[in-house]
Amino acid sequence: MANDLAQRPLRQRQTLLVYLGTVALAVVALAAMHVATATALATRRDAVVLLDLVREQQAQAQRIAYLAARAATGDTASEFQGGQLVTRFARTHEQLRQADRALGVSPASAEAFQALYAAGERPLVGQVQEFLTQVRSAEDGARQDPNKADRLSAIARFAGETFPSGLDPVVKAYQRSVAARADSLEWTALGLGAVVLVALLTQGLAVARPTWRRLGAHDEAFTALGATDPAGGALSAQSFARRAVAEIRRARRYRRPVSVLAIATGTSGEATDGAVLRTLYGELSETLRPSDIVGMHETGVFSLVLPETDLEAAELAGHRILRVLDGRSMPVDGRVVTVAVRIGVAQIRADEAVPDEALGRAMAALRDARAGGGDRVAVGATR
Repeated sequence: MANDLAQRPLRQRQTLLVYLGTVALAVVALAAMHVATATALATRRDAVVLLDLVREQQAQAQRIAYLAARAATGDTASEFQGGQLVTRFARTHEQLRQADRALGVSPASAEAFQALYAAGERPLVGQVQEFLTQVRSAEDGARQDPNKADRLSAIARFAGETFPSGLDPVVKAYQRSVAARADSLEWTALGLGAVVLVALLTQGLAVARPTWRRLGAHDEAFTALGATDPAGGALSAQSFARRAVAEIRRARRYRRPVSVLAIATGTSGEATDGAVLRTLYGELSETLRPSDIVGMHETGVFSLVLPETDLEAAELAGHRILRVLDGRSMPVDGRVVTVAVRIGVAQIRADEAVPDEALGRAMAALRDARAGGGDRVAVGATR
């Protein structure tokens, strides 16, 4: 593959390298976008799991507070039920403190919550541990202990007031951190999606640009084929007529003269073929001005439009062409041909908007030149 790449033209190698590079970039960006999106979704899901557990713990704490307050008055049923709730509360606390795998929470989410749960000078995790110790001490104490009611009241205050007030900022801080992390991941995913889009657009341009260039080159080639005569290389009849009409309109607007020439060419020995006509067209173009318009009127006959040229100047131009091409020997495809030229001249009249009538007069003059014999220039009728 490396040898094949090295043998390609430089532009193709550059296009291929850009394409392969953008494909690799798109694949990497897509993979990273997938990871970022999945992580953001997992972060929000973990938050739901942990916060559901926190709400369960809050409900248990409120129930413990209620039953502890009743137990302080000597309600034995409440004391027994409070013991069951405390057991569930302790289990929930351990799940949050240790990030139990059974929760299905990612290590990153568990660590984020644990860091908040254990933060501060008096972390909530330590207060809960003290609370559980007090609860067990109250449960193990003698039924007739005179301080038991005070201990139960303290348990009720912690479960109903201290614990909720301490847990609330932990939950809010965790929610903020989850939202910030998930938002960051989602924005990262969006940015990576934009990278993928740019990579895909670059791929499209890398593929489309050479195609556009080829299509443009083909279009120019087709346009050139339609605008020029395939045999002689001069303008085709349609293109010549369009250019001639535009020049005649300009001349009429500014009241300037325009003339036309009909030039018949022939060669000695063989018929005038395409190669000879193309050579003659090249020689003829060198004798003309850039503003002159050359077309192929019919086989072997060139038609010319000479802007800013009256009949007399056109006749002089015809003689100049005659001197250049008259009897000239030209090498064409490995053979030498001798050129014979006859020219008819006519001027565009003020009331003529197209070159047809003037070319008709020039062709009539050309026939006179042919009938007269020899290489010469004939002027068409002026009226």
